[in-house]
Amino acid sequence: RAAPVGSVLQPQVQCGVTTGRGQSPLSSELLNFALSLLLAALRKGRFNAREPTHLGLLEPLLPLLQRSMRADSDAVVCTSLKVLCAMLAFPLPSLSQYATALLDRTLLLLKRSASVKGVSEVVGIGLKVATALLRKPPALVFASAADADATIAGGGEEGTKPPPTDEALRGAAVAGGGARLGESQLRWLVSFVSVHLDDIHLQGAVFGLLRVVLSRKFVLAELYDLILVVGDMVMQADADGVRSTCSTLYLSFLLNYPLGPARLQQHLNFLITNLDYPVERGRLSLLQLVQSVTSKLPLPYLREQSDRLLLPLVTRLVNEESERCLAEVAGIILTQLKRTCATEEGESEASAARERVLKLLRAWFEQDTQPAICRAAAQMTVLLFEAVSAAGGFGLPSRLV
Repeated sequence: RAAPVGSVLQPQVQCGVTTGRGQSPLSSELLNFALSLLLAALRKGRFNAREPTHLGLLEPLLPLLQRSMRADSDAVVCTSLKVLCAMLAFPLPSLSQYATALLDRTLLLLKRSASVKGVSEVVGIGLKVATALLRKPPALVFASAADADATIAGGGEEGTKPPPTDEALRGAAVAGGGARLGESQLRWLVSFVSVHLDDIHLQGAVFGLLRVVLSRKFVLAELYDLILVVGDMVMQADADGVRSTCSTLYLSFLLNYPLGPARLQQHLNFLITNLDYPVERGRLSLLQLVQSVTSKLPLPYLREQSDRLLLPLVTRLVNEESERCLAEVAGIILTQLKRTCATEEGESEASAARERVLKLLRAWFEQDTQPAICRAAAQMTVLLFEAVSAAGGFGLPSRLV
């Protein structure tokens, strides 16, 4: 027999991150149960990304997920974010249509979650969702990759690469929705990343988000300041993986972002002045970063900065005690000499660079009373001959002194 209306006590809705006035708690429980079933199906591979009928079932859920993210229940919001994060791995044609609205809601949830003491589950999932929504759509990923190749190579003709195939586009569907991001949102996001860079619970998600922000080439003064902190973490972070990730982010920024001569010089000075960092593992990470910069920096910039880089590296070559760091320093110098002194591209500049190095070596060999300088000259001579010999041995004198 049914109980009279009003005689059954209803549980109270507890305010959480989303807060607000809700309806019956039972509706939230049913919604969360339905979302949990969908999440389980997604995780168990019940949907095939290459099956049009499966994509047709998932695509209408995007606006419904946008609505469920506004629920008053933290459990519903958290499950909605998990479902959305799983669905973003599928090539849904209408994702770009809803990406910006979904990102706006996700950032709002992140802001509210960040104001709560401690790190909630919503923060970790929200960062992953924001990262996926900010990623470029597949077509833009292929286009920007071609542009990046042309930039690093210092030129190149357009249209030399064939367009990506349908199979390749499906494989890159995880690139995301290319959501638009306002300046105030970007400023808050950069501030959030700055605060949580050292948080071991969020570090992976934070670095993933920062990687996507750099790939979109957003320009903001706070972002330039954040990269300086990332540069410090290349040496100071305890975990090897964190130092490696920071090195990759720093290199990506250095190669792809607009940097004036003064700002570029600031970053190069940072690398040079920290070559003698006292902790070996941090120094090794920095040297590996310098090796990457030397290998990938456009040749005109490398030639311009060659003298500023070479002398501190030679000093490090003489004073280095760690075998691993010593091998890395020698590799950096060898790479620099190969690119500046032993290249057929711009032979006149290469010849001038060789002559400057030879003149420097002759001056060092004349310092008979200073064994350290003579030892540096001998080591440099071996590296120079190795670099030039690999390119055919052109430009080498019969005698050095």
